[in-house]
Amino acid sequence: MFRPRLSGLLADLPRRWHGWQQRKSPKLLLHLVLLSTTLVAVNGCAVTGPWRLAKQRQGIELYLQEYPDSAIPEFKGVVTINTSLQNVMSMLTDFSSWPDWVYGCRHAEVVRTLGYSEAYLYQITDLPLISDRDALLHGVTKVDESGNEIVIHVEAAPRYCDNNDISGCRLPNESRLVRVTQLNGSFHLKKLGPDKVLVTWRQHVEPGGGVPDWITRFMLSKVPMRSLQKLKQRLEGS
Repeated sequence: MFRPRLSGLLADLPRRWHGWQQRKSPKLLLHLVLLSTTLVAVNGCAVTGPWRLAKQRQGIELYLQEYPDSAIPEFKGVVTINTSLQNVMSMLTDFSSWPDWVYGCRHAEVVRTLGYSEAYLYQITDLPLISDRDALLHGVTKVDESGNEIVIHVEAAPRYCDNNDISGCRLPNESRLVRVTQLNGSFHLKKLGPDKVLVTWRQHVEPGGGVPDWITRFMLSKVPMRSLQKLKQRLEGS
């Protein structure tokens, strides 16, 4: 189940970071969970081609890039949202609200949290043309020293609940859905002003289960474009 306390703690990271700086605390590496089957990633792999603009609409830009050893490209969605950095964090970490704005997300809940910094998440997606999928995700977040940039990284952790009897693993262990085993993604949040945030969402995912590549490519534009559009609308109150 969604844990309100976690959402509040994560949303408050930028303010807490400034407080740690003022007290001259040691540098901290902060971790955070997020996800989405649609969610995803900055990784260490070399790229095989440049980003190319695939679509631009209502202030949202979608780029695609070939991904190493995969027929499925990685996407990058970019949008500027007129709100505070803390508000964006609050929305992204309110996992119970994901079905309201993440395209195709039917359910999302926290499996386990590890302090402020790290967590595991379970998500179910319901997208057109393919059967439902679920995913176990492990997420971490890095906050820069100024507190003005946050990178939330998510990757698949499909075996996390194997032989794990914690309460959060009950639903994943009972599921008979096709499980996503390959997913990398990230949200990069950059404060541009008191009420302006640049959001960059990158993701590569292999849906598994024998889905034709053309269906996955068809969904590549719908997931980020519709999700970022709803995120922007909800945060700007439009």
